[in-house]
Amino acid sequence: MKPIYEVWGFELFDKIWSSTNFDREQTEIIANALNRKDKILDLGTGIGNVAKRLVEMGKLVYCIDINRKSLDYVRRKIGSSKFHPVLINAQNMDYNEEFDGVFCASNMAYFDDIDIISRGVYRALRQGGLFVVTGFEGEHMQRWGELTGEESRKAIKERLTLSDDELKLLKVAGEPSQLTTIDSSQRTLESLLRTNFNILRRQSFYHNTCYFILARKE
Repeated sequence: MKPIYEVWGFELFDKIWSSTNFDREQTEIIANALNRKDKILDLGTGIGNVAKRLVEMGKLVYCIDINRKSLDYVRRKIGSSKFHPVLINAQNMDYNEEFDGVFCASNMAYFDDIDIISRGVYRALRQGGLFVVTGFEGEHMQRWGELTGEESRKAIKERLTLSDDELKLLKVAGEPSQLTTIDSSQRTLESLLRTNFNILRRQSFYHNTCYFILARKE
């Protein structure tokens, strides 16, 4: 199954996704956590809203993704020399103490082995570096889908300016199917602890359907 941003197209998906409070909350919580870090690694950049926010804050951001179209879209969207695309599977990254901060925005559930990710991030971070993870509490995925779906439909109806072609595409493609995921804050937390990260903060956001974890390499 193709990602929804390939079915709708990156521009249309970006308009709709960026209209949700979930996207805004996630972007700000990550950006605030990495406010004092300068060189940052993004694991799975998607449409690049968090990366864009960090670049606007003056950060140097390296974005990993396995989708070349995604990286090309984000490059055009950000349009800055501070954005560095890296076409690779995050499970194969091989950095050694190169970054002050790393973030993974709602992607941990989609990696085959999150312990590989945790170990790779630990190696990639300098001492004192931060790892920020957001994700879904699996048992609340239906509620998350209802909330974001409602916000998206309201934005399409009241605020967004869509072309005739975009409206036609929405009608033909329909809404994205309900996400299912084994993700949870506990699953991610246990992986980080196995990798010797120091957990600084763990909290819920977006109506308690999602989690935020801040960890540090000591």
